[in-house]
Amino acid sequence: MIHCKHLSGDEWLVTVNSNGVTEHRVRVTAADLEHFAEGQSADQLLQESFRFLLEREPNTSILS
Repeated sequence: MIHCKHLSGDEWLVTVNSNGVTEHRVRVTAADLEHFAEGQSADQLLQESFRFLLEREPNTSILS
């Protein structure tokens, strides 16, 4: 399970519950959204990005 919580400004906390629980502080700027996910929200970009990562490695290998 992937849970994204907006902290403030461009900062997000992504919690992944798979092979234990991990937390990841992520920054998503307006430029990031325009470049990588035009028309999507930061939450959608983070969800999709973490799904991509989890297909390739366990959550415990993703940098915090």
